[in-house]
Amino acid sequence: MRHAAAATHTQSARYLRAKAIALDLLDAPRRLPDDIALACGGDTDLERDVQWLIDAALDASGDDAVAPPLRDALAGSAMHLEAPVPRDYRVLRRIGEGGMGVVYLAERIDAGLQQTVALKLLHPLPEADPAAQRRFATERAILSTLNHPNIAHLVDGGVTATGRPFLAMEHVDGERIDSYCDRAGLGLPRRLALFLKVCAAVEHAHRHLVIHRDIKPSNILVGADGEPKLLDFGIARLLDTGHADATRTDARTLTLAYASPEQIVGGALGTASDIYSLGVVLYQLVAGARPFEPLEGAHLLPQAIVAGDVPPPSRRARELAREMPAGTRPRRVPADLDAIVLKAMRREPDQRYPSAAAFAADVRRFLADRPVRAQRGHWRYRLRRFAWRRRGALAVAGLFLAVLAVSVSEWTRQAARIATERDRAGAVVDYMNALYQNTDSLHLGGQDVTVRQMLDLGAAGLRTRTDLSPEHRAALLLATGRAYNALGLTRDAVPLLEEAREALHAAGADAAVEQRAELQLALAAAYSGSRRLADAIAADGAALALLRDAPGNHANEIAQATIRWLHNHAVTLDIPLEQVRARLRDVLAQLDARPDAPPGLRIAAWRAMVMAYGSDGDGALAAAEEAMRIASATYPADDPRLLPVRYAWVTAVHERDPARAAELLPGLIADHERRMGPSVRVAALLSNYGSTLTRLDRARESLSVYERAAAMAREVSGENSQLYRLTIGNYAAAHMALGDGDRAVALVRSVLPGLVAEAQTEGATEAQVFLAASRETLAQAAMLRGDRAEAEDELAQAADGLSRIDPEAYPDMYLRVLTRLAQVQHERHRNLELAHTLARFDAAMAGRTDAAFAGYVADVAALRPR
Repeated sequence: MRHAAAATHTQSARYLRAKAIALDLLDAPRRLPDDIALACGGDTDLERDVQWLIDAALDASGDDAVAPPLRDALAGSAMHLEAPVPRDYRVLRRIGEGGMGVVYLAERIDAGLQQTVALKLLHPLPEADPAAQRRFATERAILSTLNHPNIAHLVDGGVTATGRPFLAMEHVDGERIDSYCDRAGLGLPRRLALFLKVCAAVEHAHRHLVIHRDIKPSNILVGADGEPKLLDFGIARLLDTGHADATRTDARTLTLAYASPEQIVGGALGTASDIYSLGVVLYQLVAGARPFEPLEGAHLLPQAIVAGDVPPPSRRARELAREMPAGTRPRRVPADLDAIVLKAMRREPDQRYPSAAAFAADVRRFLADRPVRAQRGHWRYRLRRFAWRRRGALAVAGLFLAVLAVSVSEWTRQAARIATERDRAGAVVDYMNALYQNTDSLHLGGQDVTVRQMLDLGAAGLRTRTDLSPEHRAALLLATGRAYNALGLTRDAVPLLEEAREALHAAGADAAVEQRAELQLALAAAYSGSRRLADAIAADGAALALLRDAPGNHANEIAQATIRWLHNHAVTLDIPLEQVRARLRDVLAQLDARPDAPPGLRIAAWRAMVMAYGSDGDGALAAAEEAMRIASATYPADDPRLLPVRYAWVTAVHERDPARAAELLPGLIADHERRMGPSVRVAALLSNYGSTLTRLDRARESLSVYERAAAMAREVSGENSQLYRLTIGNYAAAHMALGDGDRAVALVRSVLPGLVAEAQTEGATEAQVFLAASRETLAQAAMLRGDRAEAEDELAQAADGLSRIDPEAYPDMYLRVLTRLAQVQHERHRNLELAHTLARFDAAMAGRTDAAFAGYVADVAALRPR
C-alpha cells in the first residue's frame, strides 16, 4: 500500500510539473519546436505529458477522454463526497439534473481564492460513452466563447480525478423567469423588459455561431438584482462544426414543450429554432400558460407542434380566465403581441424573425406604441396555412382561376398601369398647385419664403387631405420626406416617411415593388441622419430584398443601400470591421467597372471606408482624402453635398492631428448650421469639437461648446437619445479634466441608466463605447475621493464592455482602461485580479507595434512582478 501511494504521489507531482510547464509555454508569444524538450530537461515521460496538455488546450475536441499517462496521476487527488469532483472543488449539495449531467453547488478553493460555483458532471455510466463526453466537451468550448451579462459565464472546465468531464459555471442564485414574474406581480411592460434582455443574450450567442437548443423558463433564472441569466448550453452545437449531425438535436436532450417543429421531426437546426423557443417562452410570460399545455399529457404534443396551428396567446389567456376565481383580473394580450408571438412560432423557419435582435426590435416597437412588423402579411400567412389544409379542393379551383387569369391579365395590367400613372400625376399637380397658392399668400403678406417653409406647408396640407387614395398619399408623403432628407432635416422626414409606409400597407398589393423599395431607401436615409442606426440597417436590408426581386435595372439603388448599410454597421460595430472593408472594396470594384455609375456612389463608399478603418488613422485619412478628391471634382464649392464629405474628412484628420481638426471644425459647424439649422449633424459636430478641445487641454473652452451641443441634442432628438447621452458623457469628461469631480459624477449619473439599458439591449455596439467612457469618468472621480475600490469596479466594467466590440475599433481606449485598472489593482494589492488584467492587456497588444501604445506598455511593465 505504501508503494502504491508513493507511486501515485510521484505521478501527481509529475502532472503538476507538466501542467506548470504547459501553462508557461501556452502563455509565450512564440513557441519553438524544441521548447518542450528544453523545459523538460530530457525527461521523455514529462515531455509526453506536457505535449498532451498543450494539444488538449488547443483542441477542445480532445477533452472527451483522459490521456492514459495522466489518469493515475490525477486519481490521487480526488475528493469523494456526493460525487467524484476535481481537485480544487468541494461539493456542498446537489442542485439539479439535466439531460447530460448532474449539477452540484460547489466551492472552488484555489490559491486562497474561494468561489461558489455550479459544478456540472456527466451522469455515471457503466462504460465510457465517448459521444456523451464529446457533447460535454463541446459545451465547455461553446461557453468559453460567450461573454454577456445575461449569460451564466464559464469559470473553469476540465476532467475530474477519475477522468470525468466537468464544467464549473457561475452559480446563479435565482428564480425561473415565469415564476419570478408571477411572484413579483410584474405587469406586461416589465415582463417584456426582462424578455428583451434574454433576447440580447441569445443574439450574442448567435453572433458567436452558437445555438442554444433548449431555451425554456427553467434555463432562465432571475437573480435578486432583477437581472435574468441564460443557463445550460448543454445541447448546443457550433453552427460551423462541419459535422453532418452538427445541427441536429438528440431527442433525449430536448424539452418537448419548448421544442421547434424541426427539432420534433429531426430536421437540420439553425438560429430559427431558438427563435421558436423564445416565442414559446414569451407566450408563457404573457398568456400565463404554454400554447399546447392541454395536449402535453395526451401524446398529442409532437403532432400539435409540427402542425404549426398555434392558438393566439390572447385566446389561451381568455381560457385561463374562465378557470380563475370570480373577481380575479384576467390577463389581457393585445393583438400586436399576439402577432409577434405567432410570427416567432411559425412552423416554417424562414417565416419567423430572422434573428433574436429582429424579434426584440418588434417587442420594442410594441412597447413604444409603434406599428409592429409581425402584422405585415399576417393575414397572408394565415391564408397559406388554410390553403395547405384544404390543398386538394383548392388545387382544382386554382387551375380554373389560373386559366381565366391568363385570358384577361395582359389588357387589365396595361389599363391599370395607365390609370394609376394618370391618377398619380393628377394628384401631384393638385398638390403642387395647393403648395404654390399657400406660398403666394405668404409672399403677399410680405414674408420671404424658404424651402423649409414650403415643405412645412406641404406636409401640413397633406395631413388634412382625405381625398387621396393610400397609394397616392404614400407617393406625396414620400416625395416630401425625400425633400426633407435632401436638406438634412432627417428628423422632420421620419414621421412623414413612416406615414407613407402605413399608407403603402393600406394600399396592399396595389403598391408597386419599386415604390416600396424607394420608401425603404428614404426611410434608411432619414433614420441614419437621426442616428437611429438599427432602424436604418433594417430599412436598407428591406430595400435590398425588394430591389433584388424587382424588374428592371436597379444597380445604383442597390449600391446606395449596400454602402449605407455597411457604413452603419461600421458605426455600430456589430460586425467585424475587416468584413465591412472587404464588402466596401467589392462595391468599389463594381462601381469602377461601370462607367455610368454616379460619382456620388463612389464618394459615399469612400466615406463609409473612413468609418470602416476604425483605429487605423492612416487608412481612414487616405479614404477621406479620396472621397474629398472625387467630391471636389464633381460638385461646386458651395454645393451642400460636400458637407458630409468634409465631415468625414475632418473626422479622419482629428485622429491624426487634433490641433488641425480644432481649426477646421468651427467653419464646418457654421456651414452645416447655415444650411440645416439645429440638427442631429450639427449637435454631433459640436460634441466632437468639444472633445477635440478637451483632448488639446482646452477643457475650459469646451464647456460652452458642450452646453450648446447638449441643448441642441435635447431639442432635435430628446434626452433619451444616444446623441444626448454621448454629449453629456463628453461634457462630464471635460469637467473631470478641470478637476470638478462632483459635477462630472452628477452629469454621468443623469444618463448612466439609459446607457446601461442601451448597451444591454443592443449588444456589442457603440453603446458599449459610450458606457465605457462614462465609467472611466466615474473611476477618475472615485480616485479623486480616494475610493479605489469603486474606481476598480467602474474600470473593470468598462473593460468588460470594450472587450465585446471589434478590437480594431477602439484599441487605444481599451488599452488605456486596462492600464488604469491594472494600476488600481496593483495599489490595492489584488494580485490575482492584476494577473488577469495583465493577461488581457498582453492579448490586446498581440501583434500591435504602433508607437502610440508605447506609454501604456511602459506603465504596465512597471506593474509586473519582479
